[in-house]
Amino acid sequence: MTSWNQDLTHRSCSVKHHVAGPDLILFPVLEEVHDCDPLLAINPCKLDFRDKRSLSFGITHDEKIQRRRILRSLQRFEVLGDEMVVKFQQGEIPLRVDSLDLSLVAVTHCPLTGSSLVFDRSSLAGAELGVSGLLYRNNLIMYDRNGDESLWPQMLRGARCGSKTGAELEMVPAVEMSWEGWQTLHPQTLVVSSETEFGRNYRNYPYGDYDRIDNRELLFPLSEIDSRRPPKERVLGIPDGEAGRAYPYGVLGDLGSIAVVQEDDDVIFWDSQRQAAMAYYRILDGETLEFRVVGGQIRDASTESIWQVDGLALSGPLAGRKLAPVAEAFVSFWFAWAVFHPDATLWSAP
Repeated sequence: MTSWNQDLTHRSCSVKHHVAGPDLILFPVLEEVHDCDPLLAINPCKLDFRDKRSLSFGITHDEKIQRRRILRSLQRFEVLGDEMVVKFQQGEIPLRVDSLDLSLVAVTHCPLTGSSLVFDRSSLAGAELGVSGLLYRNNLIMYDRNGDESLWPQMLRGARCGSKTGAELEMVPAVEMSWEGWQTLHPQTLVVSSETEFGRNYRNYPYGDYDRIDNRELLFPLSEIDSRRPPKERVLGIPDGEAGRAYPYGVLGDLGSIAVVQEDDDVIFWDSQRQAAMAYYRILDGETLEFRVVGGQIRDASTESIWQVDGLALSGPLAGRKLAPVAEAFVSFWFAWAVFHPDATLWSAP
């Protein structure tokens, strides 16, 4: 497997003149820009998602406003942000969500690698991340519409080509779970509407059985797929360069419907009913909390407070307190995590 730098040796980074390498592949995208009405935040009661188990992911703002992105929509819209450009199937449309006050946040999703990441653009001097039309190891590559066409692979979380090479994207913590599961935790949430002037059906997954857990088929084949886990199994990954840790949903599920995994200063909360896993720092007010599952509930040993999978203490002496999430943690398909983090540790239950 060649590295990113090897792929681009002596190659142009221009997104106007696409070039392909062993792992860098052109994915056709129309240049035309279409006008449409802004997508606004709406009350979820106005939505009609037939499958409440549909995966979605969201962020909290000032611990008061919760926002969700339904992945069925983001499988069409791949990059979302304030006054930003969004991929819409084979075209691009301007998107404003001013009512959400997203400021310099970019919400991204790649359906081919199953990865949803949220970035803080405040350090990029006004960069607007759009879909370049390139894939790297089947993963979305973004570019700055206002800049010099530096390329930003989503799962590498930074620029790997052009004058911005080496610039890293700061991640904003986001939790992925079922839509029904999120609603039960945050009934006052706001959701980005899928109502546009385009006649698209956002309720249906557009890639057939591509995301079936044992489906080895990729849009662009890789020379090797790590066979230790099913290729499309979802894993929660905590990256550390090309290393890090990966927590397979299947192994977490074997621990029970609710589970905790403690690793040094981190803790992983797992909720199978909500299809959710997230990593948090378990230090609160200078104390390292010890967590355990008692009667199907996550409790800390110090106060016996009850905690939710989104890191919030639901009841007990710590009710209303939140654990700090590990911002770099994100969910993806196993095959993608393994190819981007070949030196990572694959966690297994003790």
